[in-house]
Amino acid sequence: MPHSVNPEEKEQGSGFCFLCCIRFCTNEYQDDEDLLTQRLIAEPIDTLPVNRQPFAGQIRRHRHEDGDLRYRIEEDQRHIQALTSDKEVLEKELEEMRTRLSAVISAQVTDSNPNIADLSDKNRPTKLAERYSELYDNQWTECYEGLTKTLKWKNKETITWILGLFVNIFQTCEEKASSSLDQLRKILKEFQGTPETLKTLKDSRKKSSMVPNEQIMAELHGRFRENKQAIELAEKFINESVDLCWLMAVQDPPVYVDTSVNKHGQPLDTNLYKYYTQKGKLVDYVVWPVLFLTRDGPLLSKGIAQGLVEQLQNEDKQIEDNAQ
Repeated sequence: MPHSVNPEEKEQGSGFCFLCCIRFCTNEYQDDEDLLTQRLIAEPIDTLPVNRQPFAGQIRRHRHEDGDLRYRIEEDQRHIQALTSDKEVLEKELEEMRTRLSAVISAQVTDSNPNIADLSDKNRPTKLAERYSELYDNQWTECYEGLTKTLKWKNKETITWILGLFVNIFQTCEEKASSSLDQLRKILKEFQGTPETLKTLKDSRKKSSMVPNEQIMAELHGRFRENKQAIELAEKFINESVDLCWLMAVQDPPVYVDTSVNKHGQPLDTNLYKYYTQKGKLVDYVVWPVLFLTRDGPLLSKGIAQGLVEQLQNEDKQIEDNAQ
């Protein structure tokens, strides 16, 4: 029995097959045309078959357009390469400018600013204050015992001499450090050095262990030449004092030792001084000077002072009254 066909299904099916054939045939034709065009472009015109000679003008045009496109592509690639290279150079310059700007800002903020401490610096002021206390506890005590036992010096005489020795060492280091910094400033001014360069040099000097021991020792021997034996006994104390005082003097700003030690009869400020062996409202004599973060700055380490006993205070007052 013959199979019946739904006209609608037939129409739909035949329509679908027709469209597919059109798509397939059109794509195949286009592919063939593109392939033919590529072959024609690549093939020398003189060797074209007779039936393709009419397309010679079109082929020449395609070849010319193809050459132009290739040239443009190569030019664009060279341009992109040049831009990429310029971009890398600019990024590097930008990074250098950022680094330089950061250094300038850091130099401006930290230069001569004691409130910003470099925690990686083993010679920062708080560490120097620790060494300052240890100097008194250790080398000062050893020096005191050597002078009193070997030279038979009296207690106050020994303390006064050691104090004067230390004050001289600090003042010498302070003068030399200040002079050295002035020379650096002059050199940088001549060569148009920047503030961050000066800051770098000051930081390098601060972290360096280069201490002008020979120059300082030469001045000390000149000032204390009448006490040559005492200087020999105080060698350890002097060496540690020179190293410490130099590091204090090259801080930015310098750590300050109160060298005004002639305070006999003045009120004994327990905020600044500890008692030596005798308490008192007034100072008899200073044993060890006060250490400050900067001149007129906050306290780093208390000094040591001998209190003036009441009997001595009364005697001093009576002498003053009699003198009047």
